[in-house]
Amino acid sequence: MNKIIDIETFNTFINSNSLILVVAKTNNCGVCDVVLSKVEQLLEKYPNIKSSQIIIDEVPEFAGQYVVFTAPTILLLVDGKEILRESRFINFSELDNKIKRIDELY
Repeated sequence: MNKIIDIETFNTFINSNSLILVVAKTNNCGVCDVVLSKVEQLLEKYPNIKSSQIIIDEVPEFAGQYVVFTAPTILLLVDGKEILRESRFINFSELDNKIKRIDELY
C-alpha cells in the first residue's frame, strides 16, 4: 500500500488510477494499524483496486479536502469521486461485499 506524503502526490495518484481505496489514519493509533492490516489483506482479492494510506496528522489538507474528522476512515474513489466511506467501527464482511460489487462493475 502506497503512503501518501502530500496532497499533490494524492492528486497525481487519483488522476493516474480510476479505482482507489484510501485508508486515512493518525500516528500512534493502534486501531488504525489493525484496520490498515485488514484492508491490505482484503485488497489481495481485488487487484484492480489501487490503495494508499494517508496519515492525516502529516497531511491535514487531505482531511480538510475530503472531510475526514476521525480515524480510521476508509474511502473508495471511482474516477476521483467518493462512492464509499467507512469510519471508526468497520464491519469488514460488509466492506468486502460492497467492494466486491463495485469491483465487478468496473
